[in-house]
Amino acid sequence: MSDFPRFAAGLCDEGGEVDVKMHFFRDDSHIHRISASLATDVSVVCQRCMQAMPISISSQFELGIVWTEAQAKALPRELDSVILDEEPLDLFPLIEDELIIETPFTNFHPVGDCQPAGPVAYGEEQPETAEERDNPFAVLKDLKSSD
Repeated sequence: MSDFPRFAAGLCDEGGEVDVKMHFFRDDSHIHRISASLATDVSVVCQRCMQAMPISISSQFELGIVWTEAQAKALPRELDSVILDEEPLDLFPLIEDELIIETPFTNFHPVGDCQPAGPVAYGEEQPETAEERDNPFAVLKDLKSSD
């Protein structure tokens, strides 16, 4: 994960690896293509309890390699474009972008698997407290029952 600093910044730890498979080819339409898949297991923060939570990320994507904007616009819709310059293609930012896109924006354990650190959300049961709070109006209850 240390090779993907933007992606790792949103994780609980930088441990783990990304399994990436890429196939480079030229299709029947003479378009240079990259067919890729990636998979990884990472630990993110549960937004309910603020504890680590494991998730799996996987993706398959297709890229068309072009040299100009006009060529990029002419690509079929199912292909994302990669415009090459004079410099060699760096694959790490492409993989990192796909990891970021595939990571859920918010992450939650299933209800019941974590305890909220803050106020309980609407519809959830309040945790039982061990001690009863003193009710300042308890005296009024006694006066009303004596009438």
